[in-house]
Amino acid sequence: MKAIALTGAVLLFIFFPCHFSYESTLKNPEPLKIMVPSSGTGDFEHGEVAKYDIRCLFARVGSGEIEYIGREVLDGVAVHHVRSSFSRPGAVDNEDIYGTVGDFLPLVVKREISSLGGLRLETERYDQGKYIVEIDKRKGSDRETEKILSDGRLQNLILLFFDLRQRDLEPGMKIPVNLPGQKFVLEVKEETEVEVPFGSFDAYEVSSAGGELRVWVSARENPLVLKAVLKNYLIGSYSMVLTGLAHPGA
Repeated sequence: MKAIALTGAVLLFIFFPCHFSYESTLKNPEPLKIMVPSSGTGDFEHGEVAKYDIRCLFARVGSGEIEYIGREVLDGVAVHHVRSSFSRPGAVDNEDIYGTVGDFLPLVVKREISSLGGLRLETERYDQGKYIVEIDKRKGSDRETEKILSDGRLQNLILLFFDLRQRDLEPGMKIPVNLPGQKFVLEVKEETEVEVPFGSFDAYEVSSAGGELRVWVSARENPLVLKAVLKNYLIGSYSMVLTGLAHPGA
């Protein structure tokens, strides 16, 4: 089976180091037009930073942070702005992700990947009406473009975490997921106790029948993604576990 080609920093260069080849169409992407943040910041605290360890089996292979920047206006549209940074030996992946207010669907993802092989820049632009994402990749003087077509609105792993956090999860609830490369349905399991380095919590497991993705979301007033396990059909499963949470001014 194919590994999942997702547009999250976690999966791109740590979990699923692969990309699919599609029709190239992107030529000269328009620059982003970002205005100052609007007054509201949605359901999450402006500047909240969740910190994670990345593990393969019992070994720690990297670390990362996911920060909720707040609401902004992108090309005239109100968006959520999320920033992520994940690192492993010899490589760092930073992303700025802009998603729709309400359902956290990606609109623009700007990625910067630094490794021993040099710096690579990528920009993903989503047309959720046409179910298309166009990707522009640059490394030095080299440039590559891709176009990924789907049959429904495309999602992003990092934004999916926020979407799960904002939902009123209940056992038996089913959540369709459409990530570039693979589709599956998540189901909410019964509440259980989960222990991570950040502490012990009552949490809902939200997982797919095929084991492509398992996420544990705390059952509390301000839910957190405590742990996620992602299947890699080539080398096994990886996990990310919550190690800390920073707040503005803390």
